[in-house]
Amino acid sequence: MNTRLYTENQIVQESIFTALIQLMQKKEFHNITITEITEKAGVSRMSYYRNYSSKEDILIKYLDRIFDEYLTELLRLKKCTKYDIAKIYFSNMRRHKQFWITVIRSNISYLIPQKVDIYINDLFEKYFRSEYHPKAFKEYIFDYYAGGLYKTSVKWIQNGMKESDEEMAELICRLSDFIEIL
Repeated sequence: MNTRLYTENQIVQESIFTALIQLMQKKEFHNITITEITEKAGVSRMSYYRNYSSKEDILIKYLDRIFDEYLTELLRLKKCTKYDIAKIYFSNMRRHKQFWITVIRSNISYLIPQKVDIYINDLFEKYFRSEYHPKAFKEYIFDYYAGGLYKTSVKWIQNGMKESDEEMAELICRLSDFIEIL
């Protein structure tokens, strides 16, 4: 029974997310109402508020799913290189291409850097040697990478993701070689 409820809740969340993305493709994010989302999703307002506290919350929870998927894929690797981390990152972004395009075109990409910061921090803690740098210095390194990765990703999406995932991974590796922290 719990599995069934969990599955029904996932269906509700997916319906709400899909409805929001479809509405965002036709209308400004800030002009979309909860009523429009629930009607398009075919769910009640109660179902909406049981799962989300705001429209931004819908996107933030989806971002969490995307980044959790990314980290899970990395954890499957026995040995993880800078190239692997970057390639899997861009491959993951390509899989969710429509989401990224919609968020960036809707001028709500301000939601993304906070999540990138959190996940870059997790990556550094799991994969990178940090014993050589004081804590304060590590924070600057996290911010440098998170900001650079975010801006590079946005530019790549805005340019139509023309470069392959492999080309983007190579670019990120070359850029990261400028500061030798790995």
